[in-house]
Amino acid sequence: QYNVEDAEGNVSNNAWITIDLMPVATNDTACMTTGSTSTTVTVLTNDTTGDLIVPSRVSLVALPSAIGIITDAQGDITQMTVPGEGVWSVNASGQVIFTPVSGFTGNPTPVQYNGNDAEGNVSNNATVTITTVATPVSGGNQTVCVASPIQTLTATATVPAGQTITWYDAATGGNVVTMPTLSTIGSVTYYAEGVNGACTSPTRTPVTLTLQPTVSITILP
Repeated sequence: QYNVEDAEGNVSNNAWITIDLMPVATNDTACMTTGSTSTTVTVLTNDTTGDLIVPSRVSLVALPSAIGIITDAQGDITQMTVPGEGVWSVNASGQVIFTPVSGFTGNPTPVQYNGNDAEGNVSNNATVTITTVATPVSGGNQTVCVASPIQTLTATATVPAGQTITWYDAATGGNVVTMPTLSTIGSVTYYAEGVNGACTSPTRTPVTLTLQPTVSITILP
């Protein structure tokens, strides 16, 4: 509160100063597994710097390439389609959802969103980035008889271009294996994990290598 005094010393009434915080949207990232039907990003979780955004007032920002743009009664963009990639939408909880078209395996074009607080103030635009990661495809288990000199078997698996593989000695947890090989009689299973930036595949692909001893057969006369 404050008041003022005029030249004659008369004091005014008290008045209030009210500061209305603006809502602040923060960038979000998420991982999507190749083949997923959709990926949901809870964008409001980290939007806590300013006034809170009302979940029903989250709006997408239209991309230049977007088609099929749908707006609600308040003018917020609740759905748009990026040709060749998929559909972006917002649900009543303020979550941003990406639904890829069939066969799309790349990283979708990042989109932006903003939101209104309870007083109708509009936030800044924040970016939603989704990174796609694939579960590696096994190159196949290998079972062979040893030769002389003994050979070395190497586990193989593949992921889409731009992604990499990290090998482990266990289906979960475990240790990183630099060279997934076998060069002694016996059997070993390695596990391939897909990697794309900070995203990793939710499951690892097993590949088993086996070197069997050579069986000698003696034929008696």
